[in-house]
Amino acid sequence: MAAEHFSEVKLLFLALPVLAIILVSGCTTGNTTSGTGVVVKEFAPEFTEIYAGEPVNFRLLLKNEGSVEAKNVHAELLGLDEDWCSSDATKCETSTGNRLERLPNEKECQYKLGGGFNMLAPDPQRGTSGSSHICTWTYTAPPIQKGFTITYTPTVRVFYSYNSGVVKLINFGSSSELRTIQDTGGKLPAETKSQTSGPITLDIQTQGPVRFWQDEQRVIFPLEITITNVGGGVACAAGGSNVEDMKDACKSTVSGEDAKNKIKLRINFGSDKSSEKMKLLDECEMFMSYGKTISLWKGQSNSIVCEVEASALSLGATIQRMIQATADYEYYTDTSSSIKVIGRKITTNS
Repeated sequence: MAAEHFSEVKLLFLALPVLAIILVSGCTTGNTTSGTGVVVKEFAPEFTEIYAGEPVNFRLLLKNEGSVEAKNVHAELLGLDEDWCSSDATKCETSTGNRLERLPNEKECQYKLGGGFNMLAPDPQRGTSGSSHICTWTYTAPPIQKGFTITYTPTVRVFYSYNSGVVKLINFGSSSELRTIQDTGGKLPAETKSQTSGPITLDIQTQGPVRFWQDEQRVIFPLEITITNVGGGVACAAGGSNVEDMKDACKSTVSGEDAKNKIKLRINFGSDKSSEKMKLLDECEMFMSYGKTISLWKGQSNSIVCEVEASALSLGATIQRMIQATADYEYYTDTSSSIKVIGRKITTNS
């Protein structure tokens, strides 16, 4: 009969604190390392002013300042090829879009097959910083007549595959146990929370304690997760179920514009054994298997709310259970520089 009663009314006890339990509940604590993923430390030409026909190197310095490893990192230089490749086509290649482009000098920095590299994250416990990497491009300035000066503003676009996550412990307690804690002036364990650092941040908004009736030992409560773009770039998500599958998601020739401003979100509850006692309901079940693609409003943020069923709850002391959310995506950022080309009389061989 208890099971029938649960099924009929769905026993939707939202995460309600018991009366004055707020006064005795442990607060939420957490930690987040600094940084927003792969950061452009510097992008600039060797010289800010050059003469027409003069060769010049553009140098890019990257560093992983997030808290997870960046994969499939590569870069493209935009804004010069149409003019600069036309004057020195031997150093440029024809892209998929049938236009000339200059690839980085280093093979691993290129987007073509075999290109792309990984960058380790900082390890504060062992005192190591994140990986750094250098990419360069060599161009020859286009011919410009003497007496004219043109300023170009090239942009470097850096791509990488990344994931972000958040883990939180939430308190569960029976109404009788929470009442005892309240009457004796006790405190609940702190609901600890830990978040990774990266261009996309995740947060779990749901607060405990989650209360259940003594004769049911299960409860349904809402879980809210927010996704925020803090890296100043664009997130993209393609098919697949892990970060490796996100490579080239942002490339229009691969995934199209529909992949932009999206992430792939997965939710789990720790070990497989724990997952037997916690499950997502209805359409949210997809988050537990291969994940589900979530769009970001104007590329900046979104939130999802799901119902979670917790079962096999203890009637004695309060317990804590883990909730973990992970987002997989490819990310790119744009960084601009400038270079001034001074016209001159260029001699020709006759």
